[in-house]
Amino acid sequence: DTVGAIVPNQEDLRFALETQTRPVYSKRFWRNAQGQPRNADFVIVHELAHQWYGDSVAPETWSDLWLNEGHATWYEWTYGDEFFGGAFELVARIRGAYEQGDQWRAQYGPVAMPASNELFELFSPNVYDGGAVVLYALRQVIGEQAFERLEKEWAQRYEGESVGTEDFIALASKVARRNLGPFLRDWLFGTETPPMPGQPDWETLPVEEGAPAASVATWRPAATSHTMIVVLSAVTARSRICRSVVPRV
Repeated sequence: DTVGAIVPNQEDLRFALETQTRPVYSKRFWRNAQGQPRNADFVIVHELAHQWYGDSVAPETWSDLWLNEGHATWYEWTYGDEFFGGAFELVARIRGAYEQGDQWRAQYGPVAMPASNELFELFSPNVYDGGAVVLYALRQVIGEQAFERLEKEWAQRYEGESVGTEDFIALASKVARRNLGPFLRDWLFGTETPPMPGQPDWETLPVEEGAPAASVATWRPAATSHTMIVVLSAVTARSRICRSVVPRV
């Protein structure tokens, strides 16, 4: 397999898109508003991670979107931690996202059960950053080596398939040789953020009184008036993937 990139010479293009083997990037990622060069490493890592987590292994339903965006955010953040540190330190970013967990769940629904099919609510911080927080919690419980085996086996075992959250829970349990169902379902389907393993002093910010609560229900496809959605149908030798994507900022 080969991989490349497409950077259209188009001023109003403002998103990155994980099209399989040829991600599309806005040229704005390489230059700021003043036209000065800037580092686009993070968005590149994010979209390349999608080649395995989201493209090669596709979500079964939109409730499984966190399997795409949580993984891509995880590798974006671990890259930043390894090569830059400082403001990009992984644990600090995970903690910052963890603190917002209850607020996000109240607004958008649980990580693996989005409350809405509206564009900017479905693709919420809770499936990106909240998904990465779930992966960190899992790594805290099963250890780094088992976590790395799980990540590799997930991408290899389900290559060319559409799979869901319960498949991930089953494989995680198999790799860890323990029943992780209750632990992961609490993190993925709970309306409150569980305590973070190994971090007893971490706390979530309170949900503001009177804030609109998410109506949690199984997501069903519906018509939308959003014109920013880009629908990609990719036909490969192994599978047909139909996906809707939005800007990654």
